[in-house]
Amino acid sequence: EKLEGFHKDLFVESLESLRLVEVFPGWWAKVLLFRQHQNDRLIIDLDTIIVGSLKNLVEKAQTSKCLVVLRDFYHPGEWGSGLMYLPGAKGSETSAFEAVYGLYSRDVPKKFRGDQDWIRQIGQNNLDSRFGVVFWQDILEEHQIVSYKVHCTTESGLPSALPPSTKVVCFHGQPKPKELVSSCRWVDFLWNFRWEVCQKSINKEAKEA
Repeated sequence: EKLEGFHKDLFVESLESLRLVEVFPGWWAKVLLFRQHQNDRLIIDLDTIIVGSLKNLVEKAQTSKCLVVLRDFYHPGEWGSGLMYLPGAKGSETSAFEAVYGLYSRDVPKKFRGDQDWIRQIGQNNLDSRFGVVFWQDILEEHQIVSYKVHCTTESGLPSALPPSTKVVCFHGQPKPKELVSSCRWVDFLWNFRWEVCQKSINKEAKEA
């Protein structure tokens, strides 16, 4: 009965983890995702809950052939990096994303509040002209991607029901999902389920190592 209301594609048996090839402080490890690659990439921040199939999101992103980013939920003209689609390099082409990766230095975390601010600045200078950039909210139906704080709470800040068409819930700022497991039923179920899958995958890889 716990599965009722959630898409069956959410429930996978295991995930493949990739070890970091370089050490970055905290969330700055996201920069590694900009290394040269041939395949398209869908990048989802850890403080995000998937509540529906992502098939339509990926298809729309691939059709756009652009870098796809979030429109900031409070500042509509700015990028959000919590959910991004990066089109891969074709053939021998050098990906523009590799150029972004090459611009990172140890001084960057000292100059920017977080990776999103850096990605937003660097991306607008280096990626917009190369690929073109579109917002998820412009290529998807309304409320397929939502903010927990903006779309899933009451006026008093208490958890509320998900909009019916929601596929992804973004938890920017506070609170984080782990802080809501005792007060929000759908967060409790999906957050704990995700970590159960991750732990099983880690245990499996440890046995095979």
